[in-house]
Amino acid sequence: MPRPITYLGLPTRQTAGLACLFFGLFASPAFSASSIQLTWIASPEPDLMGYYVYMGTSQGSYHITKNVGLNTSYIFQNLPEGLTYYFTITAYDHSGNISAPAEEMGITVPIRTTNPNPPKNQDLNGDGKADLVLRNTKTGEVAVWLLSGTSGVTSGILGQLPMEWALRGVGDVNGDGVADLVWRNDMSGAVAVWLMNGLTITATGFPGNAPTDWGIQGIGDLDGDGRADLVWRNRTDGNTAIWLMNGTAIDSSGFPATVPATWQMAGAHDVNGDGKADVIWRNNSNGAVAVWVMNGVIITFTTFPGAASTDWEIQ
Repeated sequence: MPRPITYLGLPTRQTAGLACLFFGLFASPAFSASSIQLTWIASPEPDLMGYYVYMGTSQGSYHITKNVGLNTSYIFQNLPEGLTYYFTITAYDHSGNISAPAEEMGITVPIRTTNPNPPKNQDLNGDGKADLVLRNTKTGEVAVWLLSGTSGVTSGILGQLPMEWALRGVGDVNGDGVADLVWRNDMSGAVAVWLMNGLTITATGFPGNAPTDWGIQGIGDLDGDGRADLVWRNRTDGNTAIWLMNGTAIDSSGFPATVPATWQMAGAHDVNGDGKADVIWRNNSNGAVAVWVMNGVIITFTTFPGAASTDWEIQ
């Protein structure tokens, strides 16, 4: 659901005989991070005929004008990411009079990081069977299906989150034998953890924040302490980072190496049986596969087990 970001209380303004009382202009992410929804409270002006909505990429300069009639909401969609957009509104009456503009407001559309490996659903109640996490893409509700083979399902709604929060990992971050949920706010960069026990959230926490050009790429126990850790990648410079987790807190962190853009992370799994997850990479240009054999935040060595045609993908 949209989350109001800015509220502006505005006084009565009058131009060419039109008085327009703007109670406020709201901006919220709408449907996706590349859409912005503007909402305002209707003016009580009796001769009101409609509103103009203005957008630009420089303060005080608007290259797009929309006549929205008497609607009190408008959505700008498919906006290029990484830019700051500036908005204002005016009202007009049946005589063609236009009010002074509302106070300008600006909002930046973040650069979204994508996770090439969506989190795999795991055991959320400790019965040794994988379970499912479901998300309502319209309401933001989060649900869990506790599975028991093919014999049935026990389900429940955990809660509701604004759509800028995305599930980026499912793994046991506190070592209790039950998988937990790791969330990322794609607007602010904040990270949240839900410690799980079946259909119950036992605790929540916010272990940290990262700039939005960093994305969570994988989750796995990199140091062998029985707790899942987070692997990050910077989409701008290729740098990588690791958060060694302890429940809702970060025990320690490090920056193992920088990886060229042609390499994409394909998983975090224990490939050598030492009890520590390793980081698997795939070169999207030539099909090569590389493995970082890990010890916490340290790469002990790198191997290149083979290559496959780029028609093939690691699933």
